[in-house]
Amino acid sequence: SPPIAFSIVTPYAIATVCASVQVSTRLAAVYFSALPRVLKCPGRRSITALCVVAFVLGNRARRHAGKPVFVDVSLFRLRSFGFGNLTALLVSLGEFGLLFAIPLYLQNVLGLSATQSGLILACLAAGAFVSAGMAAPLSRKVGGRGIVQLGMALEALGLIAFAVVIDPDIPAWHVIPALFVYGLGVGFATAQLTGVILADVPVAASGQASGIQSTSRQSGSALGGAILGTVLATVVYAHAADGLELVERLSHRS
Repeated sequence: SPPIAFSIVTPYAIATVCASVQVSTRLAAVYFSALPRVLKCPGRRSITALCVVAFVLGNRARRHAGKPVFVDVSLFRLRSFGFGNLTALLVSLGEFGLLFAIPLYLQNVLGLSATQSGLILACLAAGAFVSAGMAAPLSRKVGGRGIVQLGMALEALGLIAFAVVIDPDIPAWHVIPALFVYGLGVGFATAQLTGVILADVPVAASGQASGIQSTSRQSGSALGGAILGTVLATVVYAHAADGLELVERLSHRS
């Protein structure tokens, strides 16, 4: 059978990322009717790359000297651990990116109140609640890997469905089935993912490995809000600038 890592990441993680990008683009287009522009910040990538290189080299030097290391990068040689952490990061990125953007769509495009938007989002939580309870019995039949695969497939399906149905004029309840399916995927994927990530980790390194996978999830959460927030902020700026230019031209003509 194929390695557990590749079975998890391919093709469901790729499908989830593609669907997240599609949803993000659709939300931006629906909300602002403009294409996002990429923000450029010279030097930021170089500084980040230098910090990463310095951390890796310093960590390696301490390990060769027999000193305690902050992160044992050799754990990532375990395919289930390395690709499992990547999967955890991608899942969190999609979840929290959407939780940042969907309330804006529900309130500012569909005109719902904060309470109504919260009730819509509760359908996502309801899906996760249902599937989390089903994950344990199912895992005894198909294993943890199968549960994670099922969860990521449902997440991708829910995201694609959401990207298809969103529109400025739809009734709010039209997005509920897509969010519920996505929530089912979240419940299945997260319920078993930690066990899959730590399956091949030595017992002596399990504490550090658990901390690393938790950090991967938190990093994905931060990146989800940051990436989608940047897209929305960029579109707001572009939309406002174009509107001001149009107003200025009209004022000169009058």
